[in-house]
Order: sequence, then C-alpha cells, then structure tokens
Amino acid sequence: MGSGDKQSQLALAAENIEWVNPGEDWPLAGTHRGRAESADVLHNAS
Repeated sequence: MGSGDKQSQLALAAENIEWVNPGEDWPLAGTHRGRAESADVLHNAS
C-alpha cells in the first residue's frame, strides 16, 4: 500500500467494491461502485 502503486491496490479490491466517502462539497465525496469508479477516486486524489 505504501508504494503508491494504485493499480496493484485496486487489484486487491473486490470487483464489486463500494467505496463511500462522506461529504457533499468536495469532488471525492459520494458512493463509488466498482474498480473503475474507485480508480477514478484514486486518480483524482493525487
């Protein structure tokens, strides 16, 4: 996890992952489903 290799991190997650970031007024807030949406969150977080 500490390596920063986002693709390897996503490979550890279930394909039907549901990632919930609480909040409303920031771009990463909301419910993100699946690896593709999770990849978007990781990409936008950097």
